[in-house]
Amino acid sequence: MRPLPARRCAPLLAALAAGPAAAAPAPDPVPWLEVQLTTVVPAAVADPPEGAGAQRIRTQPAMGMRFSATPLPHTTAQLTLLAYPLPSEQQGWAPDFTYLLGWGDWRPGSWFVEHANYTATRYPWRDGPTALPLQGMTTGGRRYQWPEAWRAAMGPRWWAGGALMAGYAIAYGRPDGSTGWNLAVLSHTTQLSWREHLFGEVRLFLYPIPDQQQPWDPDFTWSLGWMDWRPWRLSARWANYAGNRWPGRELEGNGGLGRGALFVDFELGWP
Repeated sequence: MRPLPARRCAPLLAALAAGPAAAAPAPDPVPWLEVQLTTVVPAAVADPPEGAGAQRIRTQPAMGMRFSATPLPHTTAQLTLLAYPLPSEQQGWAPDFTYLLGWGDWRPGSWFVEHANYTATRYPWRDGPTALPLQGMTTGGRRYQWPEAWRAAMGPRWWAGGALMAGYAIAYGRPDGSTGWNLAVLSHTTQLSWREHLFGEVRLFLYPIPDQQQPWDPDFTWSLGWMDWRPWRLSARWANYAGNRWPGRELEGNGGLGRGALFVDFELGWP
């Protein structure tokens, strides 16, 4: 199972790069190298109307291959390679690849720190917007479990917890192609799981400087699914990591239940 991701709020790539957050203790020892395949199938809905940001927050069909390495105890290195069956559907923020470097412990009560870039990274031979190395976000946080009395009331087959996180990026992209500086994001994730496989997750975001929130940056994200990280097993989730907004803050084309996507993950065995 995965450590809790402290990822930047980019819709599709957060899911491809990090997968669903772990909701129960991971087995030891952790394999040194893991490989995972992911397919993304968006909901069959009409195109969002034209307007500011409308075309930048759509989830498009995609396939990804993620390599995860644990070179040292409590360290993580990930590289995800992405392909789009409909190249014309690749949005400006959607990358060719993503990366993550992290340190931390999956146990409740532990601290972690990660540096990742999920937005607009392009191969050198490809045209289009390219994210600066400085546009990656560094995130730190602390994991926790719900109080024992709450968990006891839910029953022995349930697990509940989450994490509090703070992120900072030196640079970030804007819809007009310009670069902003010193982005700060606070977030809180709540997770529930039943029998270690069925899970739900909600993540809430707060931007201390509201003008830094871009059209594709959500107020919240959610996911529901079934996970099994053993080799040669499938996991699936229905999720929306797009620009979800609270009532009264909606933008044209933003995310919602009808604009979620089905994510299917296949964990490859490795000797």
